[in-house]
Amino acid sequence: MKNRPNPNEEGQAPGRISVFVSHSSKDRPTALRFCELLEKQGIRCWIAPRDVTPGDAYGAQIVRGIEEAAALVLVLSRDSNTSRHVESEVARAFEKGKRIYPVRIDEIMPSEGLELFVTSAHWVEAWEHGIQKAVEEVAEALRTEPKPGKRKAIPGVQPKVRRPSAMIGLVLLILLLGFLGYLGFLAFLVRQPEEREKYMAKMQILLTMIGLRKPEPPPEPLLRGVPVAVETASVVEVAAPTRSPDPGPDGPETWRVHDPHLQFVWIPALGLYAGKHEVTNRQFLRFKPDHWSGMYGGRRLDEPTQPVVRVSHAEAESFAEWLTARERKSGDLPKAWQFRIPTKQEWQELARCGDDRKYAWGDEWPPPHGNLADRSLLLARATAGCIEKYHDGYPVSSPVDNSATNKWGIQGMAGNVREWARGDAGAEAVVCGAEWDCHMPALAECSTCVPHEADTRHVSLGFRLILAPVGP
Repeated sequence: MKNRPNPNEEGQAPGRISVFVSHSSKDRPTALRFCELLEKQGIRCWIAPRDVTPGDAYGAQIVRGIEEAAALVLVLSRDSNTSRHVESEVARAFEKGKRIYPVRIDEIMPSEGLELFVTSAHWVEAWEHGIQKAVEEVAEALRTEPKPGKRKAIPGVQPKVRRPSAMIGLVLLILLLGFLGYLGFLAFLVRQPEEREKYMAKMQILLTMIGLRKPEPPPEPLLRGVPVAVETASVVEVAAPTRSPDPGPDGPETWRVHDPHLQFVWIPALGLYAGKHEVTNRQFLRFKPDHWSGMYGGRRLDEPTQPVVRVSHAEAESFAEWLTARERKSGDLPKAWQFRIPTKQEWQELARCGDDRKYAWGDEWPPPHGNLADRSLLLARATAGCIEKYHDGYPVSSPVDNSATNKWGIQGMAGNVREWARGDAGAEAVVCGAEWDCHMPALAECSTCVPHEADTRHVSLGFRLILAPVGP
């Protein structure tokens, strides 16, 4: 079988752009697909082992392929991030002055071995926008020389910079200490304790930003699922039965699906069971084992009991259908009932608990509990806004049972993550509620449900389910 021609063979138009595609063998299907789409854009690819000539030294062909290419495309994944071969290829391209285009297919930071070579490169986010869009972006970048100041750096990674001389550093340190001392003096001059606390918080943030103080770990939350008197609904812990009785007015007050965090509370006012918690990472991974909620600002969003995030509206609906089928097959769910995500009106009623309250906790601001933008978020991200006089102890999402309980026995309606819902027509994708970095009162109101792109995946967007009668 004839091998694919090398970039220097006949039949190739002179001056055509060629690229070397560096990848882990575990990512070969994705890398080959990327090459196929890139070549349709008129850009030749050299990729091993497809373009390796039998009989010639493998390593020598790799070196020649890099030298003859105009640029190197790095398919960056969890596997290639730790590959010695990939690191060697990228280092070789860097030494030869080749343009390097990292294409992230996983949301990860580059390893120490790769960071030096790629932190100032043009980043392409295939994990977020898809292979087709990534190909188009790489092709466009290859056809035009990158202009100074137009390169994109991966969030959280900064190029190495030369440190100033020791004398300049000492002078700057003295000036900085004098400035901090002045702020401290002003803080003690302020008589009101509340104003003094603001000054001290600003000093802590400034120290964190300049590296003289490490960000505080999340303190123990002041409110951990605060119990609230239940009026029109109640929660009763029951063991998961082998075969549950029919749900409804004469059924159990809590319907549990073989998981301590997948419980449903009977809501008489709506005639349905509402998910007591948001769906967690552990529950969603049973449906989609390769899902990853990722990280934000170096903090994990993928703990088993945290709410699952980065799921689309269709994935939330598919999870509900999968759970319905599973529970019916086991004999635990009657055919007249189904799991689904709530409608906009149902979600708003669950937040209001049947009255006309403005927020999930009542009408006052700031909130007494929940998981919104508090001081722990401000200390973790110096540029973030926060709610004054409010503290929940979680800079990002909390475990689903630590985000406060409303009077209907439902947790997480006061922040934590925003939630998918159905629109008025049932098919429209809607996002309801506030999230862990919300600090604006208008966005935390019970009525906050807005149409959204159904394929959105975001670090603060999850969902909960309801158990309701099958519609007509």
